[in-house]
Amino acid sequence: MLNIKNFSKNKAALMGLLLILLSMVLTSCGPPLSTRASQVHLVNVEQIRKVVNQCDFLGNVRGSALFPYCCVFSWGFLGDTFYAGALNELMDNAAELGASHVFVNMGDGPFLIGEAYFCAYCIGPDGKPDEAFCMGEDGRRDVGFCEDQFGNPVGMASCKGATGNDRTECKANGGKWTPALDQPTCEKQDNTWMPEAADERACEEMGGTWMPLAKDKKACQEKGNRWVPNEDVVRDLEE
Repeated sequence: MLNIKNFSKNKAALMGLLLILLSMVLTSCGPPLSTRASQVHLVNVEQIRKVVNQCDFLGNVRGSALFPYCCVFSWGFLGDTFYAGALNELMDNAAELGASHVFVNMGDGPFLIGEAYFCAYCIGPDGKPDEAFCMGEDGRRDVGFCEDQFGNPVGMASCKGATGNDRTECKANGGKWTPALDQPTCEKQDNTWMPEAADERACEEMGGTWMPLAKDKKACQEKGNRWVPNEDVVRDLEE
């Protein structure tokens, strides 16, 4: 005789097992959105023209979310899951290239293809765009300077009447900032202009450390600068 109570228990247990298996399948249909991928902006069709004109193209990227476990289910049932998994992988691949923006231009579901772009930039404390430079052994940026015929530096920047390592600090302390001589003035006074290290090799020869142009947020902040997204490329065209 059929035991209704046992049947109900077995049915509930079976349903619970099926839910667990379904959850495992859903999570296996694509990688989760990584931290770096979450910082990549998705670009729509109306914005892509601005992106192409104003950003650096890094390369084509792909994303897929078709794993063997998922094949037993119908596409209609897991369509959104497939697409989300493929999009996560595509955005992560774009982030690996250093992209700030990505445009999905082909695919629908488990296979997506997109274009990765770099649309953010790094600015220094003075508000100017970041640039590569050589940091000397004293921890300061190497700069060009003027040297007299005896090899002594002349015309160096200084703060008169107070202490200060730059114009802002000098002014805050009540001093008057005198900028360093520039190259034309230096040479006009029959002195020799000693240029700053212009590349990594020259920097290393003088015992310095080459600080390359920041291509991502982490590198930008390590240089004491600010990472600023290029908001112009994500505004709608009608704006």
